[in-house]
Amino acid sequence: KSLEPPDKMIQRLCNDESVSLPLPEQIKSVDVSAIRHCSDCLLSFCSQDCLQNAMSTYHSAVCTKGDPEHPLIKLDEMWRNVHFPPETTSLVMIVKIIGLVIQSGAIPDIFKHFYATVQKDGRIHKLLEPQFVSHLDLLRDGLLQIFGSHSLVQELLNHDNFITLIAMIGMNGQGIGTSSFADYCRKLNNLPCTDEDKEILNKKLDEIYDKINEVSGIFTDVEGTGLYELQSKLNHSC
Repeated sequence: KSLEPPDKMIQRLCNDESVSLPLPEQIKSVDVSAIRHCSDCLLSFCSQDCLQNAMSTYHSAVCTKGDPEHPLIKLDEMWRNVHFPPETTSLVMIVKIIGLVIQSGAIPDIFKHFYATVQKDGRIHKLLEPQFVSHLDLLRDGLLQIFGSHSLVQELLNHDNFITLIAMIGMNGQGIGTSSFADYCRKLNNLPCTDEDKEILNKKLDEIYDKINEVSGIFTDVEGTGLYELQSKLNHSC
């Protein structure tokens, strides 16, 4: 979920604080007053309920405590340098699973179903192709160095289980992209206005999109990933 208003989002993506949006009264699509932060690492959450749920299920175990040199941050930088979105978010999913395992003291039963699906359909995914083997080895070694003192994490990250975990995220995971700017544009598109006014609006928005593409490229959404039980039934072949 995007946690920044659309005007702030385009200024960031354009690297230009002078960029403005037409019809500013339509901008208030994100309730920034509801946003809460982890008191240690300042990670943002959309609400107090979301923060409390994260702290009680996984975040307490994997929080970087605001340390910019935390090995988890270094590992995330490494992974982002070798994969494009949404594969960049695979590490976040793995870390959340590790946190869930540590805080619950068990590997959740739902993963047994996911694992069974992977074993049945084969551990074939582009992340497991030969050119990525060294990256996965670095990822597994890095995670074990950070969290390997926990016996359940050692079990979760032994070689065979780790490969299955990666395949599970590849087969049952779905990238989730959100954009407060895109939501704002859809809202404008539904406003009643003359064809002339709509043409002026579209021209302004096209100029903003062109500048975003020039400065930030095509990966501009807030990227995340989620696990879905039936996703492997409709995922594309790669």
